[in-house]
Amino acid sequence: VQRLHLVSIGGEAETSATSASCLFSARCVALFSDGRAAYCAISPDGSRSVEAAGKWQVINGQVVIHAEGPTQNGAHLQLTKLNAELLPEVSYAEPIFVSLAELESD
Repeated sequence: VQRLHLVSIGGEAETSATSASCLFSARCVALFSDGRAAYCAISPDGSRSVEAAGKWQVINGQVVIHAEGPTQNGAHLQLTKLNAELLPEVSYAEPIFVSLAELESD
């Protein structure tokens, strides 16, 4: 599913200094029959992204993506022309949620 308008994902991003809501202009969700998922979202200006890969399940009308690895709830990246820098101090407090209604509408 690709979004071309602003959407809010994963609740609020928590940083060591402050909490701020993250909005993204495009995102892609891939759900596989073996229970695995891949997720990526890009900020409106293209300078930040969130990526996650792991297991998925449906809970209360929401697809919940449980990312695996050191970034349990998605890796936050700062993007430039030359590289992508992991932002270890930024993370979501919860797994990534995508409503079934949103997925069905596309």
